[in-house]
Amino acid sequence: MILRRVGSSWTGKFGGSVPAVALAVVFSFTGSISIAQEFGKGIRAYRTGDYEVALQDFLPLADQGHAISQYYLGIMYANGQGVHKDEREAVRWYRLAADKGNAFAQHNLGGMYADGLGVLEDDKEASQLFRLAANQGHANALFNLGIMYRDGEGVLEDDQEAARLFGLAAEQGHSSAQYNLGAMYTNGAGVPADDKEALKWYRLAADQGSARAQFNLAVMYAEDGMVAALPRRHRDVPR
Repeated sequence: MILRRVGSSWTGKFGGSVPAVALAVVFSFTGSISIAQEFGKGIRAYRTGDYEVALQDFLPLADQGHAISQYYLGIMYANGQGVHKDEREAVRWYRLAADKGNAFAQHNLGGMYADGLGVLEDDKEASQLFRLAANQGHANALFNLGIMYRDGEGVLEDDQEAARLFGLAAEQGHSSAQYNLGAMYTNGAGVPADDKEALKWYRLAADQGSARAQFNLAVMYAEDGMVAALPRRHRDVPR
């Protein structure tokens, strides 16, 4: 498997990334003002690519149990940012944050299990971690869990559940979920076949630059609603 990382998070066989630099605004601080200030310094350093300074700010907080700092350390070790790349160490930090309920860490740890990075490949464990994050509304986790249900990896194959999960992610604007949901409507997999619904979701994904959705839209217009079926084993990796 080829794992692609763009300085942020896991992107592997199931796809999906969340820019780490955008996460600071997602979380509220439950600790002291000083913790918030130190974390803020680390984020600013991370954003500017000053990973050594970011490491110095994140590490003491992570050692105190600060979940978001632990998550960022997982990213840094996974990507080799300011440290030697070490997937096992990335897994360790992701797990610490995931155990505290951090959805982003749960998602990335699920990705490590899905691709066998720093741990033995385990689709069942990956699906459980994706589910934890999906239950918190994490769009990439919803999408990835949908893929697992569609393909029967780590869970029993269930097109209806796959379509439901794709729908939840698609409603959040997840382009690959929109594309895959369109394909489910095209193929009548998990949902009734419905070219109008397929067209709707393909168009939304196409507007975000999905080449596959753009292609299927073109086919629909050229062949009066006939769309190229999605290969069963296809995995769409959002960028």
